[in-house]
Amino acid sequence: MLVGIDATPLLAVETGVDRYLIQLVRALSSIDPETQYTVFINAMDRHRFGRLGSNFTLLTVGIRGRLGRFIAQQALVPVMAEIRKLQVLHSPSFFIPMSRGRAKHIVTVHDMTMFTLASCHTRFRRSWAFLRGVSDSIRCADMVIAPSGFVRQEIVRIIKDISPAKVKVTPFGVDPEFQPAGDGCPPLPASLKPLSPYILFVGTIEPRKNLTSLLDAYLEAITKHGIREHLLLVGRKGWDFERVEKRALSPELRGRVKLTGYLERGDLLRIYQNASVFVCPSLQEGFGLSPLEAMACGILTIASDTSSLRENLNGAAILVPPGSAAAMADALAMALSQPDRYAGLKTEGLARARQFSWENTARKTLACYRELA
Repeated sequence: MLVGIDATPLLAVETGVDRYLIQLVRALSSIDPETQYTVFINAMDRHRFGRLGSNFTLLTVGIRGRLGRFIAQQALVPVMAEIRKLQVLHSPSFFIPMSRGRAKHIVTVHDMTMFTLASCHTRFRRSWAFLRGVSDSIRCADMVIAPSGFVRQEIVRIIKDISPAKVKVTPFGVDPEFQPAGDGCPPLPASLKPLSPYILFVGTIEPRKNLTSLLDAYLEAITKHGIREHLLLVGRKGWDFERVEKRALSPELRGRVKLTGYLERGDLLRIYQNASVFVCPSLQEGFGLSPLEAMACGILTIASDTSSLRENLNGAAILVPPGSAAAMADALAMALSQPDRYAGLKTEGLARARQFSWENTARKTLACYRELA
């Protein structure tokens, strides 16, 4: 079987989509020595996949950036797919080439929030051209991969003229390095030690993550319940991050909230392991990787009772309505003041996180390739 994977959407700073793409390729390499894979990459991303099997070829076709990705995706990748006689071409980030060629096409759609939460996206991502491109990719693909049952339902609901049978649910995985701290747990980075103990959020600082509501809840938890923990917001600065930054620097929160920016993997693991509570207040998630990573580290998690978060976390985390700062404030206060009350949830969280592995993601994806080929 000859399979191509388009890895040109990779960004310099890793997001959940980048994590999925990299870990999928690595896991396929570990479980499948027979399929011949061509991974189309940008010139600067070769080192990000580590050592792959001899049946993997990394083929440089582009450079990072919106224009470079468009040229690679719509012109160079289809040509190389024809030259290499690929049977299946997997586009793991929303868009397939409009020039189909002979290959069967699979597209991964991570969420549908550009349709349902347009105000939370940049002008480009809510533009007619972008929405049409996503819609056409879903319609034209031979198979669609969704990371959760919720996203599958949204795809079928919004793109009404597609067959539900071609949308396959393939959950993502949690890296095995995310685990509870042992006796030899490395200490926090020196710059963050003065902020301990702390409540933790990990994700891109953008409107969909509902962080202004989290800051309102955090302030209420301080004033109403007297919590003393700091709040750490870890992640790259996305669109409209200034609103969150301005609120975090307001007089009533100054010195209590820290935006750390993007952290490397080693530091991120220590940040998870040393957190008092993890929070995921998102309005909607396609999968929700960071709360599962926190649960894998044995950290009690509070998340929005919505979308894939409800699907993946129910019974293993405290779920609150995403629009209620008061409910989030009460949940924070209870979790911090009565940790023993939630010991069962932490245990269930560990077990739940172990249900999600990249090997399973790879096996389900490989089954999709084989079905089409």
